[in-house]
Amino acid sequence: KIIFREIPVPQPGPDQVLVKIKKIGICGSDIHVCHGTHPYTAYPVTQGHEVSAEIVGLGEYVKDLSVGCQISATGLSSYDFTWKDTEHFPRIRVRNRADILCTAAADAAVVAGKSLSLKGNIALNLYLELPDTVLEDEGAYVTINDETFPISEAKTSEADGKTLYVFSVQIKFAQLTEDRLLRVYSGEGELVKLLDSEGTDLTETGYVCRAQDYIEYIRANSEDEGLLKVVNALSDVGSLSQLQFNYNVDARVEVVGDLDSVTAETIKAYANVMEVKDGNGISYYGSSLLLQDVTTIRHYFKLSGVSISQFTFTVDGEKVTPVKKGSYYYIEITGIVAKDLDKSFHVEASTKSAGVVVTMDYSALSYAYKQLSEGSDANLLNLMRALFLYSKAANEYFGEDLD
Repeated sequence: KIIFREIPVPQPGPDQVLVKIKKIGICGSDIHVCHGTHPYTAYPVTQGHEVSAEIVGLGEYVKDLSVGCQISATGLSSYDFTWKDTEHFPRIRVRNRADILCTAAADAAVVAGKSLSLKGNIALNLYLELPDTVLEDEGAYVTINDETFPISEAKTSEADGKTLYVFSVQIKFAQLTEDRLLRVYSGEGELVKLLDSEGTDLTETGYVCRAQDYIEYIRANSEDEGLLKVVNALSDVGSLSQLQFNYNVDARVEVVGDLDSVTAETIKAYANVMEVKDGNGISYYGSSLLLQDVTTIRHYFKLSGVSISQFTFTVDGEKVTPVKKGSYYYIEITGIVAKDLDKSFHVEASTKSAGVVVTMDYSALSYAYKQLSEGSDANLLNLMRALFLYSKAANEYFGEDLD
């Protein structure tokens, strides 16, 4: 017969966790137990073995779980359950942690995953499962290194029936192997309990990851050849940028692309096309490609006997403002994303009296072509080769018509 009664709560053994049942399923084997026909059941017994529960006690040998962790136990095969009536309370001996699904404790944030955005500017996205206590705290925030993100402004993403909160940080090429440290704070500036997806407590240390970690994950797990080309080329650009700019060089990863396959002849279609009309007091001085921050093209001009106010500069028909630097002026084309590295931007300079006096069509790969044609810096040449391979892989994978 079935008896309902209050029972004392035991202490977990050294390799056990004590759990408080939240929900429990009825399995077919429970019916057999009730009927007295289950071959492995001895009486008295407390029925139920498909449970979701909260850990409320830890044995002294259990180091990688924490009180408050929500668990789901999927069966008897991986656990020893003590159901005897003399003990009166279910206990789970941890044998296979892969079968324990640990989610957010009532007061804890959980790092649910990460990804990279590659279509536009490179961004590392971190996904958090957040408890109600944090969501209801209007001043709560997340920090990633020295950047602060109000939780109330976070974007959300749905996964497996859960709402995840997304926090994104822009990544420069040379920063792919740089550590990013995430912490969660209350509105009062107190650390919020933080767990990783395995239930490890990261409250004090914070959650540390790198964009390169996700690249390595894709390399190890993806069979998508197009995506693998993109991340391999991106990794190469990152590694060679670190070398070129002497940034975090000790953390560089190995270059895997076939750089020798890229020559000036390979990319001659991207050569700069330019015309400057004489006698108008303006001359073209040169161009540079900035990769240390957001990918940017700069065009430099020199004036003789005229004022910069006499000229109007446009890029693809949009007016831009020249900036003075020493005895020169430059205009910028900034925020160039992977799929636009090969895009030719049409530049014009004009005056009211003479009309258009400078025209040029120039892409980031125009700079690469010039370096491969005339340059001698071996590190820079390899970086330009990797940049071309990255542009090619991105266009093939994402499509040239994406915004």
